[in-house]
Amino acid sequence: MSDESQKNIAQEKMEFFGAVTASISHEINNVFAIMNENSGLMSDLLKSAKRDHPADPKRILSINETLGKQIGRGKEIVKKLNRFAHSVDRQYMEVDVNEVMTNLSNIMQRFAYRKRAELTLSVKKPIAVETSPFALQHLVFQCLSAYLARAQEGDTLQIKVRKDSDGAVVLLYGPKLDAGPLFETLEPVISELSARTETESEGGKILIFLPRSANAG
Repeated sequence: MSDESQKNIAQEKMEFFGAVTASISHEINNVFAIMNENSGLMSDLLKSAKRDHPADPKRILSINETLGKQIGRGKEIVKKLNRFAHSVDRQYMEVDVNEVMTNLSNIMQRFAYRKRAELTLSVKKPIAVETSPFALQHLVFQCLSAYLARAQEGDTLQIKVRKDSDGAVVLLYGPKLDAGPLFETLEPVISELSARTETESEGGKILIFLPRSANAG
């Protein structure tokens, strides 16, 4: 690989990491905004309460329930970010492909929502492979982003994970596209995964075949 190609792929990885963390931080900010709004409402209710006219306990309970839900939501978002961040701990590690795709699917829900499209996930039993979870998420993210760029309001994109005789296969479904240039750009990532890619249905279906070990050499 030329020095220029190495620089390009390094830049693309940084852009991918930045896009994901920016999206997740936006979700966290939304949680803070809702909590701040409800905290202010609670404060107003308590300040306006008088001894002969106490604050409505039902409203206070409702606000408290909303705050509790947002705390739970915030914890799940942080877990999502934490799992993504740890995907770069080592280049290769044994992972459950279903878990990796589940976390990526959760991350990409906001990207799909912005396009008014739907992203669904279908996984079955755990499938363990030794691979680069960061590179795998990078590859699938770019493929789904290409689909989303062509998606119309109401379209449904799908991620499916299935066991393969040699490891696992990730199947992606979306609008028709010419995946050739995309795969060419992502060749260093595909190579890092020791993966094989195919398309069917005029690009409306992308198959990513993952070996049992991408680090066999």
